[in-house]
Amino acid sequence: MKGFLVGCLLLVSALAAAQKAPSPGEGVRVVKVGTILPLTGPIYVYGNETQGAIQMAFEDFNQRHLGKGLQVQQISRDDQFKPDKTIEAFRDLSGDNQIVALIGSLTSNCTLAIGSRAQAGRIPLITPTSTNDHIAEAGNYVFQACYRDGFQGSVAASFAIGRLGARKAVVLTDPDNDYSTGLSQSFTASFQGAGRAVTTVSYFTKQTDFATLAQKVKSLDPDVVFFTDYYEPVGKMVQALREAGVQSAFVGSDAWDDVVSHNLETAEGAYYVNHYSTELPGPENQQFVRAYKNRWGKLPDALAALGYDAARILLDAIDRASVKGEVSREAIRNELEATNAAYSTGHIRFTSGHQTWKTAVMLQIVKSGAELRAQYIGVVEPD
Repeated sequence: MKGFLVGCLLLVSALAAAQKAPSPGEGVRVVKVGTILPLTGPIYVYGNETQGAIQMAFEDFNQRHLGKGLQVQQISRDDQFKPDKTIEAFRDLSGDNQIVALIGSLTSNCTLAIGSRAQAGRIPLITPTSTNDHIAEAGNYVFQACYRDGFQGSVAASFAIGRLGARKAVVLTDPDNDYSTGLSQSFTASFQGAGRAVTTVSYFTKQTDFATLAQKVKSLDPDVVFFTDYYEPVGKMVQALREAGVQSAFVGSDAWDDVVSHNLETAEGAYYVNHYSTELPGPENQQFVRAYKNRWGKLPDALAALGYDAARILLDAIDRASVKGEVSREAIRNELEATNAAYSTGHIRFTSGHQTWKTAVMLQIVKSGAELRAQYIGVVEPD
């Protein structure tokens, strides 16, 4: 844990030192891109992890384009994991006509707050990690580098049925959290659609005592418990359920990387859906893993991979638009929609219905010496 925090502090320091514009030579076009992420506040670690990967993508792009007349500059804003701050950052960045596109935010509630504004302002917006089903519904200027909750929830339900043989499930839901409710709804629809029984048990993210919840879950005796939140509440719930004697299989969402990094021993044996594994085959991922480890001294997690991919998708669109002679917001939007290529998290394209087509990864938490690690099981493709 101490090493993890030291690594995060070094990453934050490196990011602060690197927030400088490239030094263009004569005849070099500098294209500005805004980023909105929670760099301070309760999930600052996630924001800075994503920011570090985005920065790496920008540095790689600028290095590859030296002498080619094109460089990119990142203009960063902190939304503190607060939707009102996300809106404030959006207004600041989108009001600058030199900024051609935006990356952000990290969480669904913050990105939902600016999606319709991006569409109305006709500025391309791509979120690395906001998985809510309704985000892309804002319009054709809004993109997701990640898969949607509807896909992730259905993958978890299919896995629980096909791999675990589950017939009864409990879904743990925070009704005030868009991410949690989206996952809960999609899992429930898929699980019930297969003729299985689901019970929803509600909690609140700021809740600290989960003993009553644990007893309720135990009394329901489910085959599987599906968790739909980040480490802070999930760690406490997993601990409480195991201490209460709940023996059900646990399945988590794409927010579970921190369950592994915090070495939560009671989570051993649990499964979770994710966007990424360092074990994913393919040259794009293996090249990214090597570059990230060389840059930051550690292996990338899903947040880093998605941040890198979101930036690369956008930068590739900017590059194509530049080749065609017009680096405008509309031209970049058109090129984003034409995305169809391999990235570190897999092959990514956008469908005619403006949804993200990409695979999901299934992982299992296993013991490796004194530590836990996420073992790659395989991928699941969209229907």
